[in-house]
Amino acid sequence: MNWPFSTLIVLLTAVLIQIIPNRESWIGWVQLIPAGFPLWAPLSALFVHADWGHLSGNLMGMMMFYLPLELKLRSRENLLVVWAAAFAGNLGQAMFTSAFRPDLAGQPQIGMSSLVFGAMGLCAVRFAYVGFNLGQVRIPSVLIIICAMVVQQLVMLMQSLVNGQMQVGYAGHLLAFLFAVTLAYAFGINIAATRLLLVRDIEKCRQQGDLIAAARLCRQWAALETDSPAALLAAARSARDLADTDTARRFYQAAEQLLRKQKNPTAADEVLREAGR
Repeated sequence: MNWPFSTLIVLLTAVLIQIIPNRESWIGWVQLIPAGFPLWAPLSALFVHADWGHLSGNLMGMMMFYLPLELKLRSRENLLVVWAAAFAGNLGQAMFTSAFRPDLAGQPQIGMSSLVFGAMGLCAVRFAYVGFNLGQVRIPSVLIIICAMVVQQLVMLMQSLVNGQMQVGYAGHLLAFLFAVTLAYAFGINIAATRLLLVRDIEKCRQQGDLIAAARLCRQWAALETDSPAALLAAARSARDLADTDTARRFYQAAEQLLRKQKNPTAADEVLREAGR
């Protein structure tokens, strides 16, 4: 498990900005004003919140989506996707406000909701093929994420109504989500999600003694990741378990050639020895 360094930095910075006295004298340097703002404002505005209720709502979203990503799956690609999506969401919302709601262009645009929706987009791709079992019903995680998005939007709308304002950045939220999904696919994060499900289901089939289903899933894995020796070897070994020598030989040869191409002759020789057993 990873230490949630960036999560802690975000939370501590947001709380610190909320409690520092005389905010009015310096807050203009970090908040985002659609009518005109410095280059860093789409990021710095993520740490600024109107009140503690606004901050607590976003912190809840951070705990649900951003924190699990960092604890279990932290990587440069994951963090880049989420923060780039947050920047794009805030920038897009500012442009949308200037173009379609010029009457609001002079009011500050603040909050880390774009970061939360960027994390939602990454989760939607990263766990697209993972579901949750509720009795005999399998619920896709994407459906759960979409429902969470709707609930959070409604909560934000209720908060704005209570505060007497109607300034929820729906365009920025949607843009952050879609930007994260697009960038995640560009980085191939969806392949990692599929691999996770396939490996889990392969192991489950083997435990149940269903070698035919396991072999079929192994072939799917090999087709998904043609540059993965692990996938090719899994397909070869599952074919060998079914006494399908031709298929096993084909996958062993592909794995051996790939390892030599990757300049790993020791592993390639080991594959040849295993194939000859």
